[in-house]
Amino acid sequence: MKKNETPPKKAKKTPAKATKEAKTVKGKATPKKPKEPPKKEEIDPKKAEANARRAASTRKTVQENVAERKRSFLEVFKNNMCIVASSCLKAGIHRCTYYQWRKEDAEFAAACDDIEELQKDMAEASILKQIKEGNTTMTIFYAKTKMRDRGYGEKVELDHHTEVELDFSKLSDEELLQYNELLNKMHKNESKE
Repeated sequence: MKKNETPPKKAKKTPAKATKEAKTVKGKATPKKPKEPPKKEEIDPKKAEANARRAASTRKTVQENVAERKRSFLEVFKNNMCIVASSCLKAGIHRCTYYQWRKEDAEFAAACDDIEELQKDMAEASILKQIKEGNTTMTIFYAKTKMRDRGYGEKVELDHHTEVELDFSKLSDEELLQYNELLNKMHKNESKE
């Protein structure tokens, strides 16, 4: 081939035309055969019954699943020192679920309360142990919280309903009128409340 000559054009190959309805084989159209459904094997009735029993025994109802999740949460709650947020996280439930269960299920709420009381008992036992070991801080803490009735608390509660005897004989008529007016105002204010 010379420099100025163009190479000869090659003939393009065209793909064979095919449609979904029919195939062309050597120029003849043949209809497409419909797919046959897979053959069903005959099922042994004993095996079918056994499979059904097995499926029924492994299938859990929603109530059983929730009950299992509640039991799981209570175990985590107990081991996690009754801290709601981290217990929910470890048990894989949302905090709202915990509060909904407490609200709607009295048995679950009572179980949570029991665990919380057990937690308080354990803390109190630890405090008492430290008091026996001579821990002054724990002794003061215990006295302030548990022995308020003996005057160890920081907060003093007073009974403000004290009766006072007054001697009106030494008051002038004008002072008695002022005192009477004050009493009337106090009674009016009390009746408004």
